[in-house]
Amino acid sequence: MNILILTSHLNPGGISRYVVDLSLGLKSQGCKVLVGSSAGQWAEQLSEAGVGFVEIPIKTKFLFSFKVFLSLFKLIPICRENKIDIIHANTRVTQSLACMLSRILSVKYISTFHGFHKGKLFRTWLKFSGDMTTVPSQEVKKHLINDFCFKESKIKVVYNGIDLSSHKREHNSDDARRIMGINNGPTIGIAARFSQEKNHALIIEAFSILINDFPDAQLLFFGKGRLEEFLKNRVLEKKLTNKVLFIKDADLSVFLDSLDIFLLVSSYEGFGLSLIEAQAHKVPAIGSPVGGIKEIIDNNSTGLLLDKITKYDLFEKMKYLLKNPQFRQQLAERAYWKLKDKFVLSKTVEKTLEVYEQVLASKTTA
Repeated sequence: MNILILTSHLNPGGISRYVVDLSLGLKSQGCKVLVGSSAGQWAEQLSEAGVGFVEIPIKTKFLFSFKVFLSLFKLIPICRENKIDIIHANTRVTQSLACMLSRILSVKYISTFHGFHKGKLFRTWLKFSGDMTTVPSQEVKKHLINDFCFKESKIKVVYNGIDLSSHKREHNSDDARRIMGINNGPTIGIAARFSQEKNHALIIEAFSILINDFPDAQLLFFGKGRLEEFLKNRVLEKKLTNKVLFIKDADLSVFLDSLDIFLLVSSYEGFGLSLIEAQAHKVPAIGSPVGGIKEIIDNNSTGLLLDKITKYDLFEKMKYLLKNPQFRQQLAERAYWKLKDKFVLSKTVEKTLEVYEQVLASKTTA
């Protein structure tokens, strides 16, 4: 099967990680894979693994930008030359591109919707759902049906998965902290971009209460984003400068190995890839009861879910886990076994191939 996968860029982020992992997984199953995207840090990783990379000027949010049409004209002969069987689009702008390619080349396409979107009439009118839509959780499926009038029969839930051979604990917590140059006290962390829905500010508030019970605790923020300066100012106001650390240059694997607790307490979350990465490193997690998070975490079994997304509830959950190390270990072990059963890359690839094959066997083209 010859597959063209489209995304807007290949810089670090959830969708880019999904595209890279899926591409490598499909190649391992004998598929010929091309990735069309603007440049990014992970483009070289694809090329080194033998996955074709086509650089297109698609880094735009405007559906009818001239960049979309430049990308279209560049991809038409490439699709013909490589006899592309199916196109898989992963962002709104590449879904519009895929729709045009599909019409011109009579090649079927699918769209993956990775999260939640604001309810706009324009989105309902121009769905760009493709011949089939895939989503990473049941909650995103409900969102597309209820808010954008997608047909339920045209949506497939395909959970994201990770390759456990490249996501595993390699250091004990003390060694990982030593490598990172941080103190050896109770360590709590989150790996996520600094954006409002990730609730970093709420985490700071909860941690400022927790520090009264655990004065040697430390909070690690792994990521970048537009709210970084705002968050640093909040840390300064709370007089937590030496307790809340912003991590940019550390290896993600070492960062996860350093943690006693991982947090993902977003206001909304399509799936939560960083959560299963933490589980692969056997780090117990606290999550918010939203989106894909509540499909990953079984409350009190494979992690803890907040009752409400408040600083007090988060404080209580963090305090309880820090006071109960044996329970933390039990949560981490059960989460790991659920991960191995449900959220591994091989299953993501298998289910995605099933969708491709179902679409190619159907008679209609979107």
